[in-house]
Amino acid sequence: MSSSPFYHIKGPPNVSPGIIPPRLEIYDFVKNEKHFTLYIRALIKIAEEEESATSAFEISGIHDIPLKPWKGGDLNDLDGDEKFFYCVHGTALFPIWHRAYMSLYESSMKLPPRLPWNTRRPPRSFEAAERLRLPYWDWAAKAIPPDQVILDEKVTITLPGCIQSSVKNPLLAYKFLDPKKIALRDCPNYPTTVRHPAEDGQSSPQASIKRLNAEFKGAQRDIYRALTQLNTWEEFSNRAAKSKPPFANSLEAIHDNIHMAIGGGGHMTTSIVLSHFSRPLIPMNGPLTLGVRAFRILQACVCVDKIIPALEPFRDGNNNFWNAANSYQYKALGYTYPEFADLGDSSPDEIKSVIRRKIELLYQRPGVRYFSQLGAFEWTIRIHSGGYDLGGSSFWVLIFLGEPPADSNQWFASAEYVGYHAVFANSEYQTCSNCIARKGLIESILEVGEKIKELGELGTMTFRPEVVRPYLEKKPNWRVLKVEDPVLPIPLRRQLIIFAKVDGTEVHVRDLPSLEIIPISRGPWPSENLVLHPHITKGRAGGAK
Repeated sequence: MSSSPFYHIKGPPNVSPGIIPPRLEIYDFVKNEKHFTLYIRALIKIAEEEESATSAFEISGIHDIPLKPWKGGDLNDLDGDEKFFYCVHGTALFPIWHRAYMSLYESSMKLPPRLPWNTRRPPRSFEAAERLRLPYWDWAAKAIPPDQVILDEKVTITLPGCIQSSVKNPLLAYKFLDPKKIALRDCPNYPTTVRHPAEDGQSSPQASIKRLNAEFKGAQRDIYRALTQLNTWEEFSNRAAKSKPPFANSLEAIHDNIHMAIGGGGHMTTSIVLSHFSRPLIPMNGPLTLGVRAFRILQACVCVDKIIPALEPFRDGNNNFWNAANSYQYKALGYTYPEFADLGDSSPDEIKSVIRRKIELLYQRPGVRYFSQLGAFEWTIRIHSGGYDLGGSSFWVLIFLGEPPADSNQWFASAEYVGYHAVFANSEYQTCSNCIARKGLIESILEVGEKIKELGELGTMTFRPEVVRPYLEKKPNWRVLKVEDPVLPIPLRRQLIIFAKVDGTEVHVRDLPSLEIIPISRGPWPSENLVLHPHITKGRAGGAK
């Protein structure tokens, strides 16, 4: 009887029945010498080959280039003979599909032929391998990952015979075995992935760190609000524009923001189809593993709709596609998270109570109220744009309360800066049936009350509309940055023309037809009544239509 031609995801390898350890936060993970050694060795191994279905090259190609079928799947699974990768961006499947995708990476971490420790007592070594799971970086709790992830060019691991060895860090970059296979217009002929590339084409870790520090407060606020304020799966899962505006960013919008903050003009920003080669986000995927964890936390707090469509191309041990229903219980994929490790068979209500307290401890900053006092109003800014308003180029729309600096290099760190709407585009969207189908609006929600308090210009904490409306009629400004290598600023002016050059041509406001920025109030607290205030930005380029 011949074996199945498909790769089956049955949980991590080397696992005894009943072993379901937690995925560890990266700061805890790097302290575990055995886990870190096994993990680094696994990353080196899957990066050194291209032919195996579980190589980094093949797994990245599922959601990425090269534009060819995954060796662990079936070309017939795809929609259209010319479409070679799977994309669920902008759909309700976004977090669920990536749960299976991360599990595929986890299953690729096979036990090396020789374990480095306790050669006379192998059970202890096997125990370390059995408990090895993908780490996650909780960027909403700690702005910067450990040096081993973002700075160190070499890391120390243990080789067979208990020999300490310094090896090239596979978390910093992925080296393309054949750069011609991935040369796109955004990042032509780069030998490795890069983040925030400098003029010499090399990564600039300090630029990533600077941007992450600038975005930390917003990221923490966004994940807290998403986990406590979004009550439907459609709101939480994806950033496609909704008929009724939510009052917090979706998980996908937060994911896109972190991609853009880390990547700058490099692979993580310029193209969805290149970003998944870029370490540390795959396979220690900051946006995705934290996103999958956030999905698990949300399951404990609200009713998540049971979405049945197949999670192609991921098959279970019975040769059937995983779907939202059978992957809903995360234990089926052989892992848990620290927040759930001690909850055992607690009832749903008990789990909800415990997890809500942990959300407060993790993401509520001391002395900061994310929501209004009794009788006060909350204010956000809703930003709409088309995902492909600038073709296949990614871009930011930055919001300021006040006039931003003339130097665009100072925008993200300026006192007036509130946050941004990130458009994480696929530069090769013509090859993706989902990207072609979903060329509609995407949205971001920026909370502005904290910035108003920080600037201290209103003298009131109630934020009643009759006070805030005149303020917002004068204060908000916005600019657009198109991601390029190097990044070129595109100041969005009140006149009809944006004067910067993009790909050698002038960009007019009519080329950004979907951009729409509208303030929204909610309140008075605890009322959840939402009121849009389009007149505040109406008549300005990029304002309310």
